Amino acid sequence: MQYVAFCSSLVGPKIEDPGAVDYLRSLLDLRARIHVIGQEFGGVYVAEIDNPQRADDPLEDADTLLRLIRETPLLFCILGPPHHGTQIGVARTSYFEIELFQAALLQRPVHVFEFEGFSPDAQLHSVLAALRPSLRPVQWRIVRDEDELLAAVREILGRHPARAGRGWTATAALGNLATHLWRGRAREAELGGEDTPVRWLNSSFIPGDPPDPAVVAMLLAQADQQRNRELRLGRLWMALRELMGAPYTNDEFAAFLPHWSRALASWWSAASWYGLHGHAFLGPLAAGKTVADLNQRIRARPGQLDLRPFAHPAGGLASSHYSIAKLLLDHRGRRWHYEEALRQVQQGLEEGTEDRSGLHLIRGSVLFRQFKPWRARDEYATALAIRERSGAPEHEIGEALSELGFAYIFTGRLWRGRRLIQDGVKLLERSQEPGFLFRAQRKLSMANVLTGRFPAALKLRGDARRTAAESAHFDQARQV
Repeated sequence: MQYVAFCSSLVGPKIEDPGAVDYLRSLLDLRARIHVIGQEFGGVYVAEIDNPQRADDPLEDADTLLRLIRETPLLFCILGPPHHGTQIGVARTSYFEIELFQAALLQRPVHVFEFEGFSPDAQLHSVLAALRPSLRPVQWRIVRDEDELLAAVREILGRHPARAGRGWTATAALGNLATHLWRGRAREAELGGEDTPVRWLNSSFIPGDPPDPAVVAMLLAQADQQRNRELRLGRLWMALRELMGAPYTNDEFAAFLPHWSRALASWWSAASWYGLHGHAFLGPLAAGKTVADLNQRIRARPGQLDLRPFAHPAGGLASSHYSIAKLLLDHRGRRWHYEEALRQVQQGLEEGTEDRSGLHLIRGSVLFRQFKPWRARDEYATALAIRERSGAPEHEIGEALSELGFAYIFTGRLWRGRRLIQDGVKLLERSQEPGFLFRAQRKLSMANVLTGRFPAALKLRGDARRTAAESAHFDQARQV
């Protein structure tokens, strides 16, 4: 079942709280009344009513919450109980926190209702302080009692079309959001010649005890095993919450810098495929800029650590700036980010610490967007030649073939271009990262249209969109 809204609140007070039983009954009654109102407007998800059976694995319940918040256009957040909530297994993260995290990640519009006299405990206060800059509250109301809250819920539901905004955000809406965030957070700095200012979680930390390296390693391993990018991000949030007990800004925890870099690099990749491009504090660019800062600090420290994995991530930053440029509706902002992508590519080529073929592919994509398809074709051809000479894996050859073929199509060689993309798709079918396959299939679908193969294009487009959505590669599903 799909819902028009999701009700997020704490439901279990601490045992030692005075009047705990009466308080719990009152809160559960409030949530039940919200559920009844929701039935008039398309449904409001309330966990203990709509999904009363808890899974044996607490992470499965967390995964369900992540999916539901993505599929639900409205989020009601009720701030009343003072505590952080029930932890998800061994992780520090609570179910209430994972709901707020997902809303912040997706930049989902949030209606926050704070009861008069709300006084969070230290842990919940830290969570709210860290996540609030990343949330997108359309309103933050102080309510005196339950009746006032219920009236506001009814009003909001009455204004919102039951079928509006379901699923993943459309490209047009993402363009508006990306432009809004750029103007508010980066326009002045970037156009003024300064560094992009956004950093992951706005450089905030949620205080706690020093992390258990074994728990961090376990959560990172579980994240790596997830092919679904939404579930991977959920696991990575839990791992990063553990690491927050060792802030990378504190030299006392310098030993954890490599852990931070690896975790945020994984976040960067997953968030990119998930389609979160822009200047959001939980987006890929913010993670990438933080990784660049961390790697610089790691390289500056003496020691026996292998520094090769901690080079300046020029290719990744170029890719993030390129992806933002495609979304921005402001011409100056779009031009700046394309130029910054090219600058990062050039830096990577000069430093020589990254795969040169990947840098040529990114430069080709930027040139293509700048309406220079012949120059883009030459960059793609250079990348393919480098990979063929070095005996690169099949999927890397396939990626380069599909990009080169797409450039051939726009330089007038339609059938040769289609053949190259077809060859690339075949090689990419065995790739461990399906995102590259989805991207190549998108290009092949367009090539089929341009060469008159309409049924094949339609079938491939539908298959690619479906499989990309199933694995939460929404960046590709949206573009197919």
